[in-house]
Amino acid sequence: MPEVPLYDAFAEGYDLMTDWESRLASEAPFLQTLFRNHRVRSVLDAACGTGQHAMAFARWGLRVTATDLSEPMIARARQNAGDLPVRFLVAGFGEHRQKAPGPYDAVTCLGNSLPHLLEDSALDDALADFRAVLRPGGVLIIQNNNYDAILDQQRRFMGVSSRQGQSAEYLFFRFFDMGAPILTFHVVAFTRTAAGWSFAESSTRQRALRRDEVTRHLLAAGFPQIAVYGDCQGNEFDASRSPNLVVVAH
Repeated sequence: MPEVPLYDAFAEGYDLMTDWESRLASEAPFLQTLFRNHRVRSVLDAACGTGQHAMAFARWGLRVTATDLSEPMIARARQNAGDLPVRFLVAGFGEHRQKAPGPYDAVTCLGNSLPHLLEDSALDDALADFRAVLRPGGVLIIQNNNYDAILDQQRRFMGVSSRQGQSAEYLFFRFFDMGAPILTFHVVAFTRTAAGWSFAESSTRQRALRRDEVTRHLLAAGFPQIAVYGDCQGNEFDASRSPNLVVVAH
């Protein structure tokens, strides 16, 4: 199982790190086209975090089950979703056959979640689990960081994101301690209130999965048709420049 303390700790403030309105608007055309082309009516959103993608899928009229290993993340996702018809479950990678068996037309695993599986055996079990809950011909959509570029160019820093709240200002600084293939990912959250600045730091380990590794494991798991993109807008993957590795497997 992946490590979850970082995500447990950030469940309350996780949504502040991302401009979800802009992100979902930019990703929607690509994802909706994939769902339409593959006649998707039901989706399992694995490692759903605070449920933002799952809620978008529900708004598009899909039947959605969303899972995460972090109980605080699932609690926040339920609160975010309100009356939207999303089934949220606490379940980690490899547990969907037992806890959310489907079958589903699509499985999504977005937001750089698979790299938290540090061993080949855990990755293979997760992919086999996805295949087991997909209907024949179903589609798996994975979104990871572009670790080819991160490793080859030693890109330690992911930049700063900011958000202005009603009573506080937030800054988030994300960076890696480099290694191969295991990196340590850090998030430093700065908060400014009337009392001044404070900060909190959390970290977790990630496996830097290159494109060739991901495709090799998918083929071994029984996904013979694989397409690779550089982002969730459907742009071509460039190992040196793309921000993401997005894999669509059948």
